[in-house]
Amino acid sequence: MTIKEFAKLVGCNPQTLRYYDHENLLKPVKVDEWTGYRYYDENQAVTFVKIKNLQKAGFKIDEVKALLNKDDRAIYEAFDRKIKEEEARLQEIKDIQKSYRTEMEDIMEKIKEYESRIANEVANLDFKAEFGEDYEKFEALGKKVAHFFDVDLSNIEEIHIEKYHEDDEEEIEIEEPEYQDIINNPDWEVLFEKHGWKYVKDFINDIGPLPAGEEYFVKMAFNKDKIANAMSLQSLILSELSDRIAGNGGKKGAGDTKMIGTEITNSEDTGDGKNHFWLVRKRK
Repeated sequence: MTIKEFAKLVGCNPQTLRYYDHENLLKPVKVDEWTGYRYYDENQAVTFVKIKNLQKAGFKIDEVKALLNKDDRAIYEAFDRKIKEEEARLQEIKDIQKSYRTEMEDIMEKIKEYESRIANEVANLDFKAEFGEDYEKFEALGKKVAHFFDVDLSNIEEIHIEKYHEDDEEEIEIEEPEYQDIINNPDWEVLFEKHGWKYVKDFINDIGPLPAGEEYFVKMAFNKDKIANAMSLQSLILSELSDRIAGNGGKKGAGDTKMIGTEITNSEDTGDGKNHFWLVRKRK
């Protein structure tokens, strides 16, 4: 029986039979060595029905292969197990459906709280004291942060916040191993650091142009006077560093530059109560 005749018998497309042959599910009884034509025995139609139904039921190729030589009792038991799996999955989907709206409302509320926190921080910043002669530039940027949240941080893949407020009781996310003690990590080098500073103006202009095509990480520790404005200061500092990466060409994100992330800590936890800043770069 040719492949076309067998396909007509079982009600499928010949391409399906070629696929079954390729997957070693249903091999032809003979393949003409000269023409390459496939020939089937009509009794193979029983095997075809097994394969088709097992696939339609959601069994994977390896599972189908394991069941082909089983008797009907074993196959029915496999169907029973599959039914239980699908029922469990269906219940899971129903549970997700029930919680979907609640979770969406919760995350929208968290977004609003985050935006409100940033806006309040910016409103409370003394830009002239914090940024000195450059305060007008940062003040304009702060307004964008507060109202539009459009600071160009598109090249930041993740921001890890260890602790942004003294009385924050949220669970602290565990850092990925790559960023554990990044200051002393031999794979990273410290490009710039400043300790004991009072205002951002005390160090920001000491950071020169940053080469493009590198991977950077910023670590900041704020004392009790600064920690309340940690998020807004982070956004403003990162945006300024983005300009430094742009260099003389003026193109942000030039090359394959990546600001891998930032870490904010409360310096009270370190015991010295001072402000600290580190800019590190991954070694090549």
